[in-house]
Amino acid sequence: MVFFDYRGTGFSEPSLCNDLEDSLNAFSKRNPTTAEKTAFESSIYKNCREKLLREGTTLATFSSYQLASDAEEIRKALQLPAWNIYGVSYGTTVALNLLRSYPASIKSAILDSPFPPNAPWLDFVRPFDTCFKVLEKNIAMDPLVSKAFPSIRTDFVMAVKRLNAKPALLSYNEKNGNLATYNYTGDDFAWSIWSAMLKPKSIPYVPLAIQEIANGNDSVLQLWSNIFSSPDTYGKFSEQQSKAILCFEGKPQKKEDNEESLRLNYPDFTSFNSGFATAICNVWRPEIPDKRIFEPVVSNVPVLILCGEYDPVCPPYFGEITARTLSNSTLLIVPSASHAAIHADDCIRTIAKNFILNFKTQPLTKCAENRAEIRFITSNLSDALRN
Repeated sequence: MVFFDYRGTGFSEPSLCNDLEDSLNAFSKRNPTTAEKTAFESSIYKNCREKLLREGTTLATFSSYQLASDAEEIRKALQLPAWNIYGVSYGTTVALNLLRSYPASIKSAILDSPFPPNAPWLDFVRPFDTCFKVLEKNIAMDPLVSKAFPSIRTDFVMAVKRLNAKPALLSYNEKNGNLATYNYTGDDFAWSIWSAMLKPKSIPYVPLAIQEIANGNDSVLQLWSNIFSSPDTYGKFSEQQSKAILCFEGKPQKKEDNEESLRLNYPDFTSFNSGFATAICNVWRPEIPDKRIFEPVVSNVPVLILCGEYDPVCPPYFGEITARTLSNSTLLIVPSASHAAIHADDCIRTIAKNFILNFKTQPLTKCAENRAEIRFITSNLSDALRN
């Protein structure tokens, strides 16, 4: 198995001003206004770009295509005639660029929670909307659960609105062991629901958590926020590397992609409307990409596409549009799964393993049909979270 750090991340070079994040964190402790923070962040990104240019590093070498080319160079260096590739989430964008540019070196590919170059959205609002509709649909299918949660969307909006108007004072342990407090807002709660939706084992708690907070039961918030305020991560995330690519490939392309349009058309989920970092991107990665990078990937390489039913990041629709131009692909929408569907259970992992070993035959996916449905809890949220 071959793993590699993308350029600008982990141990790969060049590093992108590793002190930038510390500078921003230190400035944030001064409680600046949004305008002051944006201006400061833009200035340090501008200074970093100029520093990198003086050192001979140009951000034009950061793109999904370039990361795919880096992977191809690794294959050559390891003297591998061909390989099977696996990508998850943004990794599928890189994998699809490999399929587009270097098909001869790929025996098969697994695209888990795909984000294709021709994805219609690059925001968190619309994917969460599709995820929430799945939640509403599955609640409605169970008479007892439907009776317990008759207005889950209204409750979500009410909970967010209430905490935004009057945040709850919660505590957390600092790295030095000291106990600190912070104001927990409705937007914080919204993102905690997003985090909970990432894992099938925590999805059963979501409707009751929304209802409890909507009804003013803040006694459970401390426990809830400790568990679900952020998803698990692996390794150190590089904001600079991410912006180098997203500022280039993630510019809003249509009117419906801009922040104002999302706010107007999806008023229930404005918490996820983080918007495009225009000021920062204008100094960090202002180039306009060639429209060809957004074209669908066409390939006849054997591909297995995995999508989680509840995925709030890369919904099953992304898998559907990915499959349209991959003539030798199998699309599996995994029931009761979420982002990174391969983690769902041994059934899905066995399907993936057998596909790699026998990619010239149609994969057998029958076991996925027998996955248990999500069973929502309807009472005793605190006890359930502690257990």
